Amino acid sequence: MTKRYCSIFWVIFFLSIPCLAGMEFYQVETCEFVYNDVQPEPLFYMEPISTPRNSRLAMQFVIISERNIDSKLTVNEVKTDQGELFNGSFDIYSVILVPVEANSNSNGTQAGKPAQGPNKVYLAREAPFEVFEPAFEQRNITLNKDQKSVLLIDAAIPADCKPGIYRGRVIISSSQQEAASCGFSFRVHKAVMPESYALKTSHWLTVEPENLTRNTPPESWSQEHWQLIKNSAQKLYDFGDRNVTFPTIYGQKPVIQTFVDAEGRYSFDYSMFDKWMELFLSIGYEKIECLCFSGHWITPLDNIYAVNTVDGKKEMVFPKGYCTTAWSDYSDKYEWPESRDKFAASEEYREKVAEFGAFIEEFLKSTYKHISEKGWKDVYIQQLIDEPRTVSDYAYLSNIARRCMPDIKISNAIHAYGVDDYEQFSPLVDKWIMESNLVLKPKTRSLIEKRESEGKETGIYLLANNLKMPNRLLDKPLIDNRALGWILYEYGLESYIHWAGNNYRGADPYKTSVGPVPGGSQTPGHPVGCNWIFYPGDNGLTPSMRAFAFREGLTDYTLLKLLENTNPDAARSLSSRITESLTAFQGSSRAYHIARRDLLEILDSE
Repeated sequence: MTKRYCSIFWVIFFLSIPCLAGMEFYQVETCEFVYNDVQPEPLFYMEPISTPRNSRLAMQFVIISERNIDSKLTVNEVKTDQGELFNGSFDIYSVILVPVEANSNSNGTQAGKPAQGPNKVYLAREAPFEVFEPAFEQRNITLNKDQKSVLLIDAAIPADCKPGIYRGRVIISSSQQEAASCGFSFRVHKAVMPESYALKTSHWLTVEPENLTRNTPPESWSQEHWQLIKNSAQKLYDFGDRNVTFPTIYGQKPVIQTFVDAEGRYSFDYSMFDKWMELFLSIGYEKIECLCFSGHWITPLDNIYAVNTVDGKKEMVFPKGYCTTAWSDYSDKYEWPESRDKFAASEEYREKVAEFGAFIEEFLKSTYKHISEKGWKDVYIQQLIDEPRTVSDYAYLSNIARRCMPDIKISNAIHAYGVDDYEQFSPLVDKWIMESNLVLKPKTRSLIEKRESEGKETGIYLLANNLKMPNRLLDKPLIDNRALGWILYEYGLESYIHWAGNNYRGADPYKTSVGPVPGGSQTPGHPVGCNWIFYPGDNGLTPSMRAFAFREGLTDYTLLKLLENTNPDAARSLSSRITESLTAFQGSSRAYHIARRDLLEILDSE
């Protein structure tokens, strides 16, 4: 009997020890959703799951009890068949149900509206349904009679862990008596993960207190609020984020407060900004991005208020959408892109842009001076326009930024909608986050390679209107989240953003899944789960099954990069087994387990 088949025999024996009567308790795939109304299949992949050292490995379990039990969860002594004790640790999560009341239909998603068109085939299932998704770290849970409970065991594999196959059991006990247990196993390889994942990721953090806790929110910028920010930032960091985007000058209580004197000159208070920078840098964040000034056009994203230095009162100096008040006149009269081009060249728009641009220039000069004094130039990144409509608008602000912040990198999400010569954006942006449809265009591959040779970074974000792609939605297969790591490697992309880590916009993510559009409407709204990957907990954000599955993809991406350093042909060969393109990739969890195992075995042999 070969070593591999011997291992399979022992895993089958180990996992098949029955629970006590009246209890079903078994392991399921971590990258597959568990639904309330569907009996999940036991873990199909029967080998110990392969993992590198200095990593984390999540394992999902299902429990169905015939009686109500107040129980405690523990993990028993974990060791190899040779008696080597596991020197890592385990976090235990309870995964809870949330409703999915609609199927994703771009920005027309609405409860009661069925899945439509060709995208329907890419959905995991039709709504409505309930799915186990938010994960809360806890060791005491209540098992309800004849109802599913879902657990997730998150193993921390130390860098000095001895390679080998480790076996253990998750134990459910009640009143000091063991009620049931379930076995698990994993294989630790020699390969050691670096301290940070190779893929640079960011889930945009919404920092208002009500978006960070499910309890009564504290006052903005109070000590309690800062603690929620810290806890949430740590959670995002634990799940791979090393970049954070922070709000700057907008709203009544901005991170950077604007002042205006009697002559109309602007100045800025950076005391809150300094606290923000120091907090995120202390956690380990590597890059901190100043949120863009504008969206689509050169116009304020939100109201900008300034404190008058004469009387101390706040006054609005630029209202939201200040430069685009006449846009509807053009969009109603002309078809796209004629409407875009005529509006962009209009005298009214250009005059307001010049006024707002002068304010931006003062802000950039002041901020550059401040970050230079603080020694933060290497970690600070400046955003300009989110999804700019024209190259000329982006060039206008990029030139201002280059002049005012000569050695600060510029970053933005750019989808180049309707821009045929979109390569003209490239010299203007150091970190270009491309929309996924743009990545598929024929000339983009060579553009990415050219940018890499110039030392420029290229990443990706996904719009939720194309369900062929691995979108991170609640009605798509969970494996899509893991697939992203392989797909981004295949395309040579270095970074990824999700626009909304926790952008609830007043919705309760435990009671609804349709993503609210600006203003809060869900009739219709964004696709289900699009507005959040993390959920509000008691003391900050808590992860989801999508976050855990995505983290597996981060590990895969990093291992492929490690292999690329010594054996690029093998890395490319393994990558091509999982993905052909953004719209053609493996949907089987087993395929990812095998690819991870083979990848690690090659690394072990080198």
